[in-house]
Amino acid sequence: MQTLNKTELLSRLQEASQVSQDYIAASPQWVQIWVLVMTVVLLPSFLFAFKRTEARWIAMSLLQIAVFTPMLIFTAGASKFWGITHLLFWTGPMLLGFSAVLRDGLTSWYLRWLALASTVMAVSLVFDVVDVYKFFSA
Repeated sequence: MQTLNKTELLSRLQEASQVSQDYIAASPQWVQIWVLVMTVVLLPSFLFAFKRTEARWIAMSLLQIAVFTPMLIFTAGASKFWGITHLLFWTGPMLLGFSAVLRDGLTSWYLRWLALASTVMAVSLVFDVVDVYKFFSA
């Protein structure tokens, strides 16, 4: 395996990020809309993270995905295997979010957002399970 210096690594990760953006841009329009919906719904986690545990978990999972997905693309190339990052990093925060909503109900704007964010992550995980299954069964 080749050793990369910091500049080369950052360059490769930027290339991988561009591959990801190009992949989404070349996807059907519903996929592009879905990515936009996920972004709009999940980004408020960074605001709620200052006071709420569940939001911190979601925000941390977004940061992990932002780091590990380009690394995965860099090492494995463009494929349906990308969904593995969501499976690894969203399952826990999604379950934590649903458990908080089940425990506390929809009694505040935060809990309503948390229910929506957890549902968006659950739907995305269904797509990711299908993609990862297709990758391994091909």
